[in-house]
Amino acid sequence: MLDARKILADLQHQAERAARDIEESGAIDKATKAAGDLRERLKTDPQAQAVAAGAGGLLLLGLLGSRGGRRLVGDIAQTGAVAALGALAYKTWMDRHGKRVDEKTIVRDAEASGFPIDPASDPDFALAVVRTMLAAAYADGVIDAHEQRVIDGAKAKAQITEDERRMLAGEVPEAETLRLIAAAAKTPHHASELYAAAVLSAGELNDRESDFLRKLADALGLDADETKALRHGVAI
Repeated sequence: MLDARKILADLQHQAERAARDIEESGAIDKATKAAGDLRERLKTDPQAQAVAAGAGGLLLLGLLGSRGGRRLVGDIAQTGAVAALGALAYKTWMDRHGKRVDEKTIVRDAEASGFPIDPASDPDFALAVVRTMLAAAYADGVIDAHEQRVIDGAKAKAQITEDERRMLAGEVPEAETLRLIAAAAKTPHHASELYAAAVLSAGELNDRESDFLRKLADALGLDADETKALRHGVAI
């Protein structure tokens, strides 16, 4: 059975190593080496393959494809993906209201304001984060040979169902994916956090990815001003 919390924990583990790789490269925007090293680890390192056969690594590869995602890697390494996304969405929300955030307490303040932080407290939301990141990363319709090996490995090692394999492979019909993501967004703050996850994972946008983000915003009930603010917040 696919456990989103384990995948998110694997993502945090992968992010810890990627953060060190990026730091050693001398510039956060030069993450090509970090991404390449991660791909090699997913192929050869038993520890990296231990949880859902490195499914968290698939999510991290999506993040490394965007500037905003690379900037978030350090936060994910420290607090986890859901907490980092919640803090990011909270900061964007505060900026829209002309308020400043305290960077030292931002995660705690985000949680107090209703942004999901702990994946263990809401497994459905944790699964929605994984689903959103994968859907955005695969919105261009491309799954390379290495990604396919990781997906196949996840099926074999984690004993996941065919439906779960299809989710990892981005094979679930888009309309169904959007419905399932939207169902986990219980509040506008949930919705903004999921949209931020999609923007971060989509990387440099082409027409198909832009179209997916538009449909996702509609499904989540986010208006143009909110999505513009989130995209700007993610890019910083």
